[in-house]
Amino acid sequence: FKKIDLNYSSTWSVYAADSAGNNTRQSEWKVNKKLLRLTSTSWKFGLSFSLTSKKSSTNTAGKVEGEGLNKENITTQTSDFGTPAELRAINENPDQYVDWNIPWTLNIRYNFSYSSNIKYENMEKIKTPTIFQTLGFDGNISLAPKWKLEFSSGYDFKNREIAHTNLRILRDLHCWSMSFSWIPFGLRKSWSFSLQVKSSVLQDLKLDKKKDFRDNL
Repeated sequence: FKKIDLNYSSTWSVYAADSAGNNTRQSEWKVNKKLLRLTSTSWKFGLSFSLTSKKSSTNTAGKVEGEGLNKENITTQTSDFGTPAELRAINENPDQYVDWNIPWTLNIRYNFSYSSNIKYENMEKIKTPTIFQTLGFDGNISLAPKWKLEFSSGYDFKNREIAHTNLRILRDLHCWSMSFSWIPFGLRKSWSFSLQVKSSVLQDLKLDKKKDFRDNL
């Protein structure tokens, strides 16, 4: 559906199970007069919403920056600020670029999954269910002209903890661009800072500093 994903999967065996639940060399049809024996099932349900500011919905040509590029009018595929190859790269990889004209966006996702492993002990069916629930969100907001904050996080209902969280601050410095990324907690706790020239000709002219979880190993 448009905002809903629903998936079902299952595993079946053509062999019958013994009293310990292991497959035998005899077919399920010969022992129980059934074609197949159900061994596992899985249901997955996903719900997603995307919200954005009214200004961005009416914007058809925005200023986009990233990977050393600074382009305009990418939706029309014609621009005096880049070659066709550069404009094509932006359209094919929109997640790698920043549209400074969008004041804010927010994406919300809810995922629910139910799986059940089926075993047979003493010829009785035993189900072992497993349930996962997660709520995730990501988006960005323009804090001020030339400043933007990107974020992503969520909540794991099964483990009762906050999911992987990432914050990123971007700054447009005219001919330069600056970014600071921070994972505040978790196994991959880290930060990174980057300052680089936008021009693709001088893309190697940059300053990178970072510290991640591997530095403490």
